[in-house]
Amino acid sequence: MLIDKRGKLFGKVNVADIIIILLVFVMVCIVFMFFTNRNVQSEASDTIRVTFNVDDIPDIFSNSIQKGIPVRVQKSSLAFGKVMDASISDMLFYGVNSRGEWIASPKPNYKSASFVVEGSGKYSDGQALLGEAELYPGRYIAVVLGMTTFWAKVVDIEIVS
Repeated sequence: MLIDKRGKLFGKVNVADIIIILLVFVMVCIVFMFFTNRNVQSEASDTIRVTFNVDDIPDIFSNSIQKGIPVRVQKSSLAFGKVMDASISDMLFYGVNSRGEWIASPKPNYKSASFVVEGSGKYSDGQALLGEAELYPGRYIAVVLGMTTFWAKVVDIEIVS
């Protein structure tokens, strides 16, 4: 017989032990597959430059936007690019004066910034996928530079040749 009275296969190995070993092996395979990166891009990537604008930055946070700082999406810890260029200026707001004319006035203690991020990703039809960030002109996205989060507007996307 294949299994004897004591539950051993060929009289040597316990069937319950074999089932337990197989279950442990299957669980290890499932855990391994779960923790490996399934989103690895095997396709060629493009080098993409994205220009962002940010308004209403308190002075204290305006120094967070510096050349070379990695940029990431707020919900992710993976950087999708680095700041290549940044310009910070006084924040202006517009209103109508007593004569009905539009005027620009500085907003004290606030700045406005424009910065260019360069990273690797996929570019198609004026849109870009950089890491987990889906970007297109006009989109507002929460980006993190250093320890500061900004609501930035995508102004321009271009592919670097």
